[in-house]
Amino acid sequence: MGWSFSNSVSFQHGSGPTQVCADGNNVAWVCSCGHPVLFVYQQARAGSSAAHPAACHSCGSSYFLDPPYSKPEPPTGQPHPPAKVMFIVKV
Repeated sequence: MGWSFSNSVSFQHGSGPTQVCADGNNVAWVCSCGHPVLFVYQQARAGSSAAHPAACHSCGSSYFLDPPYSKPEPPTGQPHPPAKVMFIVKV
């Protein structure tokens, strides 16, 4: 499965914490304009790095998760979060 976000991971945007809905390597977040943004934490997928940002389909803002996706992933059967704190960064 690779990287997995669990309850032990916190997410921050701007100067403080923000709420997300995370499942496996997917993160849904509400943009400041009020519309959802989906991040897929896999190689070259939406929001996985600055080179592959996730776009808000309402206001057009783009974001990525930091630290960005990297390899090697954890071994199959041993998923764990890539970091204790993930930052949602605006491009």
